[in-house]
Amino acid sequence: AYWNYRPLTRVCVEYGRCEEAQFVFTGNGVLPQDIDCACGKGVFVCWGDPGVYLVLLIFILHGTLTGLVVKLLSSVHRALADTFSLLLIYFVGDPMVNGTTLQDMALNATALIL
Repeated sequence: AYWNYRPLTRVCVEYGRCEEAQFVFTGNGVLPQDIDCACGKGVFVCWGDPGVYLVLLIFILHGTLTGLVVKLLSSVHRALADTFSLLLIYFVGDPMVNGTTLQDMALNATALIL
């Protein structure tokens, strides 16, 4: 949330947290001497990370394509496409990335129902 203080760099997240405007080291490893961990808050904190712009671009493209599908077809088609993408992630992506199996029939049936 933009109103909470948080570390300004990704490296500092591993070593501690922010309490108000002060960075507090939690003892997770040894903090390198050359890193200055500062805290900040606001809507545009950490927008220097290129990953933020990549995610923003993906969200914009998703919204635009969703609008085109609804305009050309219907909201029912959009709902079916969203459901299909979730099923694809569960039944194809998860076994490929995490090496899980699809042997649990109760879990598979729950995924199909939802």
